[in-house]
Amino acid sequence: MEERIFELPVALHFVAGFDGYFKKLSASWETLLGHRIEYLLSVPYLDLVHPDDRAITIAAGRRVGECAKPFPIENRYRHADGSYRWILWHSVISRDDELIYGVALEDTKRKEAELKLERTVEELTRVLRDLHTSRESIEKWRQGLVTICAWTKQVQHEGSWIPIDEFLSKHLKLNLTHGICDEAMDAFNAEIEKPAHSP
Repeated sequence: MEERIFELPVALHFVAGFDGYFKKLSASWETLLGHRIEYLLSVPYLDLVHPDDRAITIAAGRRVGECAKPFPIENRYRHADGSYRWILWHSVISRDDELIYGVALEDTKRKEAELKLERTVEELTRVLRDLHTSRESIEKWRQGLVTICAWTKQVQHEGSWIPIDEFLSKHLKLNLTHGICDEAMDAFNAEIEKPAHSP
């Protein structure tokens, strides 16, 4: 019965030793990783783990030894073609035999979809942040234009002078109703043209 359960399809059954080698693997491992079972049993299993996942794999192995109940472990294993497959594990330790018994499932498609979603969220967050920054810059620029327009009557555009409000309305889609009346402008000019007071 034990052997028949061990060879059930889909699930990845394994027995690993405290020495860092697999002792027994179901045939599904060969299908998943493209390596022959004999090869998988002949190399330290950490050699097959993605370099970025080795530290968490070692830490998880220690935790398995400390916990009474199995818990999930997720890491990447190298395929024969050099790519990696995500694997989700559950395992228990037999201290008397110095063996680790466990079962795993390939999790590549779900994990890649999860990582893609995370990248999309990060990109959208960046875009929203940039849009917010751009909006603030545009608002400051618009306020600057309003201030300038308060003192400017006309602008030269394509060889002719046109009212500033007309220019902004036509080219920047801004409908402005501001300005300074002629009397106020004359008073302002008269003020700045006064001779400086002698000390």
